[in-house]
Amino acid sequence: MEANPDNSGSAPPAWAGAIWALMIPLSLAVSCGIRSGAEVRRDTTHPFQYGVSLSTHVGAYSNAGRPATLRELQRHHVGWIQVVPFAFQLDPKEPQISFRDLTSTQVHFIDAVHKAGMHVMMKPHVWSSKFWGENASWRGEIAMGSDADWNLWFQNYEKFILHYARLSEQTGVEVFTIGLEYVRATRERPGDWRKLIRKVRTVYSGPITYAAHYLQEIERIGFWDELDFIGVILYPELSGKRDPTMADLLEGWKPVKETLRRISETHGKPVVVAEIGFNSIVGAAEKPWEWAREGARVDLEIQARCYEATFQALWEESWLGGIYFWKWRISGKDGGPENIHYTPQGKPAALVMQKWFGKIVAAPDGFDPGSGGVGAR
Repeated sequence: MEANPDNSGSAPPAWAGAIWALMIPLSLAVSCGIRSGAEVRRDTTHPFQYGVSLSTHVGAYSNAGRPATLRELQRHHVGWIQVVPFAFQLDPKEPQISFRDLTSTQVHFIDAVHKAGMHVMMKPHVWSSKFWGENASWRGEIAMGSDADWNLWFQNYEKFILHYARLSEQTGVEVFTIGLEYVRATRERPGDWRKLIRKVRTVYSGPITYAAHYLQEIERIGFWDELDFIGVILYPELSGKRDPTMADLLEGWKPVKETLRRISETHGKPVVVAEIGFNSIVGAAEKPWEWAREGARVDLEIQARCYEATFQALWEESWLGGIYFWKWRISGKDGGPENIHYTPQGKPAALVMQKWFGKIVAAPDGFDPGSGGVGAR
């Protein structure tokens, strides 16, 4: 899913106190201790990643609400934050890409995340105004009409990615993502991706991945051998029912799990769910990749049920290397009981996430959701 720019202020929303009070009985079952702000060092043995994608205006991470948001994420036992900077492509069929240098605010934010005891995945996105609105395109359809234009696109994309690879090395970012869901670009130009991977390795020493578009792209990526783990953007249709039971949702997970297990075993690498989410609407398990349209009926329980089913289905799988939920806004103003969109903020789904992530925080000697396959965690 694409991140909408968020440039709102830091004051807490009016619903925050009320919804938190309603959630207290459930939250008492989970430890809410805030971890210390110890210095973070990169762990090249691929520790288990458990976090959220944190959305902010154009990737600047300068919003005044960020200190309160980081404290809130600590309370929810989030251990990893996805930092999502943007490049902009006016036309998906043209090779021009531009991006703003937001180094100063991003460095400050990454430092704040590390001091809060959390880790960072850097996941740069290409955005276009044509990815939004009626008859929208999306990044999977970025495609050039000639070799010359493809070469220019990759030259421009390389500048963007290497800028953030260097920034990630400078700031001790623990994981770097070279791209996501560029379905046509990975199908038509696999050699260019291998070249990019090798160039990233020259400036960034941590583990790197690519986040494939669901099961279609993950099956045919030809360069997993050059990456440290397999990434996937996952919005699975778990049920065609408007109000599915937990049993329905778990049944829907079975073929998805089987495919991910097979891919992991084939390549000998763990799979990290680099993005997953569900709207808080009736029918949330149907076509979860679609944005909720205005007028959709709010259903917080179905979103929470989808979160619970996701954890129950995946948590003990040995191939699972991590999971990130889409998305949490840095301003702290999103979400709440009337919100129909993906964020779990101020909703029961956040407490489901808190409960399961809390199992990691509470474990005295480290916690491995599965039986291994990812290395020390």
